[in-house]
Amino acid sequence: MENERSVAETAAGENEGAGIDLSVRAVSGGYLAALLLGSYLSALLFYLELDAAGAAAFALSWIGLPFLAMRDRIVFDGRRLARTGILFNVIRRLSGRRTRLRLGDVEQIDTQATRTLRRDGRVHYRYRTTVRGLGLAYAFSSASASYPEMLARLLAELPDEVMDLRTLDMRTYLGDPKEIQMKASFAGIPGSDVLESSLRSAPRRNRSAIDTGDIPDDESNKADYLHRLGNELRVAGFLIQSIEAFRRALHLRPRDPRILLDLARGMHSYAGSERSEKLRMRSIAALRLSSRYAGEDAGLIARIGEAFSQFGRWRLAESAFRRAIERGGNCFLAFRGLAETAMREGKLAHVIHQFDAANIAAGSNALRRWAGGEAAYFARLNSDDEFLEMESSRVQLADSLGRFARSGFFAAAAGALPLLYGLIFDETLAANVGWAVTGLGLAVWIALLAGSTFFEQRFPHDIELDD
Repeated sequence: MENERSVAETAAGENEGAGIDLSVRAVSGGYLAALLLGSYLSALLFYLELDAAGAAAFALSWIGLPFLAMRDRIVFDGRRLARTGILFNVIRRLSGRRTRLRLGDVEQIDTQATRTLRRDGRVHYRYRTTVRGLGLAYAFSSASASYPEMLARLLAELPDEVMDLRTLDMRTYLGDPKEIQMKASFAGIPGSDVLESSLRSAPRRNRSAIDTGDIPDDESNKADYLHRLGNELRVAGFLIQSIEAFRRALHLRPRDPRILLDLARGMHSYAGSERSEKLRMRSIAALRLSSRYAGEDAGLIARIGEAFSQFGRWRLAESAFRRAIERGGNCFLAFRGLAETAMREGKLAHVIHQFDAANIAAGSNALRRWAGGEAAYFARLNSDDEFLEMESSRVQLADSLGRFARSGFFAAAAGALPLLYGLIFDETLAANVGWAVTGLGLAVWIALLAGSTFFEQRFPHDIELDD
């Protein structure tokens, strides 16, 4: 892990030396929802010939809201995170909740990847990273130009235990796609169009036919170089070339569990983009090989278990987490993983036990606080039937509101058809029906979406329930 952190730590050191606060645009879907509603109100007011009110609604929607969205940024000064959004800070202060998060209070950082498009052999991803702690959640995406710099400085200051696998990738391997492609060319890795047919065929058995490429002389170990290059290609979206880089690294080091782990993750991502069950099964086989060769490395085995859980193989994940505990004793990641697998099976007593163990094994006060809070919450669920019923109702209500909210949005989209028809062909009845259906759909969508977001938050485990 020390070698993997070198790039991020170097960038962080340069930024700290400069004494510059970093900022990145915050992700918030509330602005888009407000923009849609404001645009609808503006158009309706103009249709009703209330021009002054329509102009005010238009200005508020298309000038005021974008201004607020542009000003809503997440700022990191080297010690704490803060959000500059006016609406965010007003709501937090009115509710008496904190608005800043110290690094020492960060409990979890996870990164989600969304495929946006595929072009020229590359899968374009939109990454969204969320930092959580003390009830706060700061989300920012790779759409912002300062995303890599923010990650480099922020993640270099935090322990690996608070990050998921994809966040570790972002910290270590995120780079310029053009530079990564140049490195792949120097290493002799062909383009995606050349490699795609070989990837779909059976694995090559003649290892002597694999070319390790023209790797720079200052790289003492070609396997390490190819392994890192494969991860950089994977994060940048060049999945086929990344798999080829991992193959060549395995040619030099056939039983390296870390290379097998990253090969499995790359193949699983490519299988998802291609919807290939065959490739997905091959990725699981590679991950099982990685688990077999992991030896006594408890931390690596726990990360393999995390990958199994991401693949949806919960039994294999549980087995890997138990192996990690047997090899390493107090392994926070393994205890947390076992708690999550037990949670899926509804075994509350096991969940409590594993979170208690994670609380003991945690390496920071923030993780101990989080694990202890989780243990207390599930202990209350296990011992208090009334609290369990209340939480079950909350979860069901949040799910129902989310489904109905989507129905409201689709109704609003459907109402736009008669609305456009009535406006274009001067059909008053069709236009009036369209206005009514669209307005009602938008109102239902926004109201239920806000309700769903509200009920997604747990009730405090120490809440007092009155008869």
